[in-house]
Amino acid sequence: MNCTRAQTSICAARDAALPPAEAAELSAHLNGCAECRAFKTTLENGLARWRAETAAVAVPDAELEWRAVRRRIQAESQRGAFGLPEAWLRPLRWAALPLGAAAAAAVVFFASPDRKPAAERSADVASAQPVTVEVPGDASAMVMVDDRSGWVFVVASDPRPRDL
Repeated sequence: MNCTRAQTSICAARDAALPPAEAAELSAHLNGCAECRAFKTTLENGLARWRAETAAVAVPDAELEWRAVRRRIQAESQRGAFGLPEAWLRPLRWAALPLGAAAAAAVVFFASPDRKPAAERSADVASAQPVTVEVPGDASAMVMVDDRSGWVFVVASDPRPRDL
């Protein structure tokens, strides 16, 4: 028996009993091979240490742990936005829609880049000149170029609607 086969047999002997012929052959090899004896000792020491460490581990009670998890889940489900309790947020719900509408109106009013009187705005619209373009087939298109800003607006239609 060579060392590779002997070490395989040592590992197999840890799991189940070896056939008598193989056990005798392994015993004869171990008597003459210090390397395989060291391998067997290392394996046995490692297994003994593992058994001792796993026996010392305290296993928590599964039922108590599940109860704690359920309590945490229930507590989290009762929380609303920003981690605040749902009961604190209930009175604010009635105000959400009006406040949202007011905020949107404020954004539109204050964030508009061009707040001019209506007379000046109509002059800007009048400065855009339509440009006609030819397109193939039955399609139609119109291009508007704003003289002041240089913006180009294109309006086009296709008589054949496509499925999207």
